[in-house]
Amino acid sequence: MQTSSLRGPRPLAVAVSTAVVLAAVGAAPAVASPQPARLASAPTGRAANAAVLTDAINSGFPPFEYSSKTNQFIGSDIDLAKALATQLHMQLDIENTSFTSIVPGVADGRYDMAISGITDTAAREKVVNFVDYYEDGTSLLVKKGDPSHLTLGVSLCGKTISAVTDSTQTEIVAPILQKDCSSAKKPAISILALPESADPSVAVLDGRAVAGLIDSADGAYIVKTAPEKFSLGSGPQLGDSPIGIVVDKSNAKLLDELKGALQAIITSGRYKTIMVKWGLTSGEVKSAKVNQGA
Repeated sequence: MQTSSLRGPRPLAVAVSTAVVLAAVGAAPAVASPQPARLASAPTGRAANAAVLTDAINSGFPPFEYSSKTNQFIGSDIDLAKALATQLHMQLDIENTSFTSIVPGVADGRYDMAISGITDTAAREKVVNFVDYYEDGTSLLVKKGDPSHLTLGVSLCGKTISAVTDSTQTEIVAPILQKDCSSAKKPAISILALPESADPSVAVLDGRAVAGLIDSADGAYIVKTAPEKFSLGSGPQLGDSPIGIVVDKSNAKLLDELKGALQAIITSGRYKTIMVKWGLTSGEVKSAKVNQGA
């Protein structure tokens, strides 16, 4: 839920990583391609001046965005992007890219927006704006039958834990846990920081990490689809934060348009339908707000 978690293009690596984790949870992988996968073929650019809305995602992050058995992007973020584009009477162009390139890509104009489970934080608000559409926290993903009975706390001290690079988990949650270890005079946690949304669960499965720090909604989906392989550590989730649509700070027009479009689909019930479809009602918002991560 990966700050975006904080989530140049390495599209082949993204496709391979996505294929591995979706195979692990039983879903069909995307076909690796030397070019970023796209939902529609259309020119990129500032949506406020065009009829095309270009949306950046990092696939392999169910239930927000991942590939179907027919290699189509699906998920709550995909449905939300489609609903917003329809509300704005615009064509939607979805581009799959590496997680760490999403925020810089929006900021420099490569993408009009990003709807990819990206956490709205004060640090990110210095670079981009957010229209917040969901609330999520961090859970602990472990192998099924975890003998250590790990929880989000001092039980992790001295162990190797996986997380996405520049994510909420590495930038906010891990330092909190490290402080707890220090206060308890226990060894520090070794954070295995990995580049893509799918990577932490793969690291847990192949033994490189004993557990993964993961967005709660993503963790719940993985456990639901592969209960024979994964479970969640006991205890409450940490770091509840808003997740938002990323928009370039120079594009005030699009920010206002997306806020209005989100409010419209909330009011109409279309947003609620999407949240129910993907089992995300626990984090749904009641109104469209901007930059709530400070």
